[in-house]
Amino acid sequence: MKTSNNETKLLLVLGLIVVLGGGALLGINRLLQPPPPPSASEKVTASRDVFDKLTKNARHVKGSPDAPVTVLEFADFQCPACRSAYDTLVKRFDSDKIRLIYRHLPLPDHEAALPAAIAAEAAARQGKFWEMYAALFDPGLADPPRDLERGYFVKSAKKVGLDVARFERDLKDPALEALVKSDVELARSNRLDTTPSFFVRDGSGDIAFVTGVRQLTELMTRKKLLDAKDLAYSAAAPAPPAR
Repeated sequence: MKTSNNETKLLLVLGLIVVLGGGALLGINRLLQPPPPPSASEKVTASRDVFDKLTKNARHVKGSPDAPVTVLEFADFQCPACRSAYDTLVKRFDSDKIRLIYRHLPLPDHEAALPAAIAAEAAARQGKFWEMYAALFDPGLADPPRDLERGYFVKSAKKVGLDVARFERDLKDPALEALVKSDVELARSNRLDTTPSFFVRDGSGDIAFVTGVRQLTELMTRKKLLDAKDLAYSAAAPAPPAR
């Protein structure tokens, strides 16, 4: 009886598996598996050109223009890892040494993130972005997904000294949502999809990209960009994984 070419090939493969045993099956299985997706740091280009593009016309900048270090943060007010980064490290930045730039990246599965970002933009219209930023990242919030709602936004507006009636009007202005979404589009165009994400430019002009407070702390430690007491506090604090 004649055997077709395809049957012959099949018999050869089966024979190889019998001779080599399970190792052959494992090797074939590995070959058939798709490669793992790239990590956030592998997807994002950390270059001076990218940094300049992301910081150009930034709306929210805090710290001395002469500070030797600039940190660009993309974050989400509901994100646990962002809240941890703020509480353990970012709020401790010395504004004479570190210039902080903020852009929004509300994640689609965080329903409170976009309204919170709009509240921050409404506060920015009255020159109080950073005060609202701190209020929205307040570690005292027991349940951020539930607590980050209109009542809390209005309460925080009163606390930071805003014209509350104007603030409430601005919350309804679609132009503010458009501002937030422009940050999101800028992030996506540079393959950013993780929060918190940080670009750090040091005194020599070198650019680094990290995600999460742990990586940020390690970078700051390695480059000696923060005081030892602040780094020690950050290193001791638990850090949720970046999203």
